[in-house]
Amino acid sequence: MQIKDKINQESVFYPLASTHPDIQICCVSIPVFAREYLDKIAWQNYNSLKNITIDETILKQSFLSSEEIEVLNGFKTIKKQIEWMCGRFAIKTLVSSWHSSCMDYQDIAIAYEEQGAPFLKNFPGLSISISHSHDYAVGGISLNKDIEIGLDIEKIQRKDLNCFMTVAFTQKERLHLPGDSYSKIYKNWTIKEAYLKYIKKGFNESLKKIEILDEKIFYDNTLLTDVKIVSKNIDEAYAFTLVYGKR
Repeated sequence: MQIKDKINQESVFYPLASTHPDIQICCVSIPVFAREYLDKIAWQNYNSLKNITIDETILKQSFLSSEEIEVLNGFKTIKKQIEWMCGRFAIKTLVSSWHSSCMDYQDIAIAYEEQGAPFLKNFPGLSISISHSHDYAVGGISLNKDIEIGLDIEKIQRKDLNCFMTVAFTQKERLHLPGDSYSKIYKNWTIKEAYLKYIKKGFNESLKKIEILDEKIFYDNTLLTDVKIVSKNIDEAYAFTLVYGKR
């Protein structure tokens, strides 16, 4: 299924369409976030700056706990710091807008499982997923404890993909993917990444263990029939995929 979303270039946070009523997804513009919340740094050059010490005096609006700020200041570049903040901002905004008590952002704690999958300490039964690429971070949450999710966003870059194709796709997949179909290649890549997050493997599993053939997912050479795939084009510049299914 192909769904197109239009990005609001002036908005920090905006929802993306979902095909399931219990799944909420939002997108955060990283440059707009930097402009609005980090106005005391040279945010226009954030891609090329080394890390800075971030505290309450740097953030225009406080939304991170003291533990999160400690983690944040461990990153070596401002780019990584901002991407990390935007992912958490996305999830916390979703939780705050959903939770009836309007929880304070600082009280919404995101932790990690052993293999790196994020989860909400306040609501450990709810599945969440985070991804970022270039100018955008995306967060998703399943409000149904029986539904697991994984998502991924990638900027579609028109460059030589031969090396990437060899690393990320099996020979069988490459035969089904025309080399000049950038949109299709990136779409299948996001499906792979989203599925790895869905099974909570992340970077701990080879992309080649997952094959995407005829819009279907094969894992360990087995066709999966219990997961749904929702793929979107965002402003024709980004490929996005949500994978979800029952636990």
